[in-house]
Amino acid sequence: MKKKIFVGDMVYEAELKDKGDGKYLILLNGNEYNVDIKSRIFNGHRSILVNNRSFDVYCEFVDVGKYNIYWNGKLVTVSFHPPEEEEKLPEGEVLIKASMPGLVVKVNVQPGSKVEKNQPLTILEAMKMQNEIKSPDAGEILEVFVKEGQTVSLDDKMFLIKI
Repeated sequence: MKKKIFVGDMVYEAELKDKGDGKYLILLNGNEYNVDIKSRIFNGHRSILVNNRSFDVYCEFVDVGKYNIYWNGKLVTVSFHPPEEEEKLPEGEVLIKASMPGLVVKVNVQPGSKVEKNQPLTILEAMKMQNEIKSPDAGEILEVFVKEGQTVSLDDKMFLIKI
């Protein structure tokens, strides 16, 4: 799945393909980058390989979809969606998005299902850990955007709930 990545005033089209064992193929504006991020971590820093060149990287969470990345000593702020492009929903509707990339292991609801606050909607596996994605409030499932076995990226739509 293609994503837009915003770095300062620049916008990039990116696609990430997991090759396993911490290795990825990243397609960025038509260019291919082989990335190995499994390299060792030291004091919060990670040494990664990009097309066989080594870089020192430190990533700091700022907000959902926004990170400060220190790349070889330089600060770059990266976001995966600009605030002005956030989807406007009718009052009383809540869109549940993936809070992390992962594999949808199980979907517990379908459109029309009544849910309670904190009821598990799905199980998302990320880095060999299974995480329950829960309903933020009681309501009714209007749409289910995912299915079992599907891989999701950060901020992919998962559920639409009428609260």
